[in-house]
Amino acid sequence: MSSTSTPSHIATAVDGIPTLHGARPGPLTAGLLFRVGRADEPLVAAGVTHLVEHLALHGRDVGALDHNGTTNDTFTAFQVTGSERAVVAYLNGLCAALRALPLERLEAEKDVLRTERAQGGGGAVDIQRTERYGAQGPGIVPYGEVGLGRIDAAAVSEWARTRFTRGNAVLWLTSDRIPAGLDMRLPDGPRIPVPEWQEAERPHPAYVVGAPGGVLLDAVLPRSAASSMFSRVAGRMLFRELREEAGLSYTAASDYQPIDGARAHVTLQADALPERHEAVTHGVIDVLLRLRAGDVEDRDLDAVRATVAEIAALAATDVGFLFTSAFDQLMGEPVEDPATFAAESLEIGATEIAEVAELFYADAIAQIPEGDLEWAGFTAAPRWSASAVDGEVFPVRGQPQYALKIGEEGASLHTPEGDVTVRYADCVGYLTLPDGARTLIGRDGFRVVIEPTQYADLDVSTLSTLDERLSDVTIPLPARPPEEIPVGASMRWSGYGPWAGVLGALLALMLTVAFPFALGLSDSVASGNHDGALIRLTAAGWTLVAVLAALATLLFVGVFRRRRATAAIDGP
Repeated sequence: MSSTSTPSHIATAVDGIPTLHGARPGPLTAGLLFRVGRADEPLVAAGVTHLVEHLALHGRDVGALDHNGTTNDTFTAFQVTGSERAVVAYLNGLCAALRALPLERLEAEKDVLRTERAQGGGGAVDIQRTERYGAQGPGIVPYGEVGLGRIDAAAVSEWARTRFTRGNAVLWLTSDRIPAGLDMRLPDGPRIPVPEWQEAERPHPAYVVGAPGGVLLDAVLPRSAASSMFSRVAGRMLFRELREEAGLSYTAASDYQPIDGARAHVTLQADALPERHEAVTHGVIDVLLRLRAGDVEDRDLDAVRATVAEIAALAATDVGFLFTSAFDQLMGEPVEDPATFAAESLEIGATEIAEVAELFYADAIAQIPEGDLEWAGFTAAPRWSASAVDGEVFPVRGQPQYALKIGEEGASLHTPEGDVTVRYADCVGYLTLPDGARTLIGRDGFRVVIEPTQYADLDVSTLSTLDERLSDVTIPLPARPPEEIPVGASMRWSGYGPWAGVLGALLALMLTVAFPFALGLSDSVASGNHDGALIRLTAAGWTLVAVLAALATLLFVGVFRRRRATAAIDGP
């Protein structure tokens, strides 16, 4: 077991797992990181990494002071704090579980994950993920563990065997030595780099009207001291101007999160009451535009530099630095000396921050609660697909200007404002419900939702054809409560299928008989025959004529509107 050392830690290996350790105050803490996360999953298997984490943690009550696991976008982390005996027992049990997952717990842990998801999503953050990445990479996170219904014992075991390997892990401990008795054996496997996620096609900078309650901007930047300084300075300016001076926001901050060794995700965010939406939007954008122009005050630079220097000075005693160092090694980057990072930060001034601000602006996606950002040079993100598919048209009951189109290449939802299309070749998820509802999810994040109760003439055979086409990406969902199934407009006259002609002929025949009959009865009454039974029969005759005429009118109007809507959707 060879090892190397730095002022803050010693690098070695345990059972083939790269390991960083160094003495820190307090009880022993250890962490095991794996380079696999939610953004590595295809949508059809969304939730499999979190499921492995839960299965591996089952039964880990070893008397530790604290232990937990977390599944993030690009990594999964297990951490434990306690006595040396408890930490060794936890790590040994964890690795044993990863070698042979307790699959008898599979369905129970799926239910636990569904319950956890039901506690709520990420709101504006979730919208932002989908706007940038569509339904792939980090963009699948807002869908939750939607793939659980498709994941079986074989799939979860294979995921653990190929991702939770010793080559794809890093261990860290707050100790100047490796505790005795560790058994960290894991399957062999390579280090898996973070992929270059393909972003959804859109102009940049872009804006979208999203969740109410605040403003959020994000961008992917080079991971560097300059990008970190930009984020810290922007955060100070947002907090001072929107919280302390103007009193417009409670939370006004910036967040810098490394993606891997080369990239970082930076977010600017401020919350707002409805009556302050416009003021907060202008305030956040104003900070960004001023940073682009190099308008940075010395007090902000000095404060940020002092913070970075303080963090560097604490590295030798800080547990968080061991975690960060392990993360860097996991991402394939050399562990950076905090003193070197602090020295680089001291050299960064207004010019360098303006350069990063320009990169941020060029890649930015802004989410605002209302209005637009055309005045700041942002372009609206596309709300509609570029085109619709050719195929059979199924108008919405009672609203024929809206319609579903299903063809050989995909499906589209038509509205007067535009079309939403998912082509089969780009469908990454096909959600199916027992009541017949279907949802096609495109790689770009667009969705075509099919509620059979809302569409005229949509039959079982059409849905069966879709099911066959998309079996490779089918994701079965549990049944929903009956009250959640949407009910379309009255189904009595909205279909107008092939029987419409037969019904129309029958109504016409009945009218040709009923009208002369009622007219003759009226003539008898008019000629002086006031027999009570005759008068009642006359009234009944004209009532029948009125009902038949109304039914015929409904049928005619419905057929006319359906044909007009179909013609408008298909075009000339």
